[in-house]
Amino acid sequence: MVSLLNINNVYYRFRHFIEKEYYNLANPGIKMSIMLNPLLGKELFELLSLCVSAINGCEMCVKSHEASVIQHGASQEKVHDAIRATAIAKGLLVMF
Repeated sequence: MVSLLNINNVYYRFRHFIEKEYYNLANPGIKMSIMLNPLLGKELFELLSLCVSAINGCEMCVKSHEASVIQHGASQEKVHDAIRATAIAKGLLVMF
């Protein structure tokens, strides 16, 4: 799952940076069926997607996943806690 999210971040970050109609209309050709019905439930999946997107720095993905996770029942406090934990984990990982 994490590898699929990373793939999506790279692709959609490129589209966001370039902002050309051709790329925005092109079919990504990336298998994303796991995102439609995730085993962990939609709220947790979106929360994890938000965290991965925050690490990868994809603004478009961060905004989309934050809105989706709120829509699926998470509070802003839960989102904030998840992002704080993600920032701490990322910070610790670069130490090793």
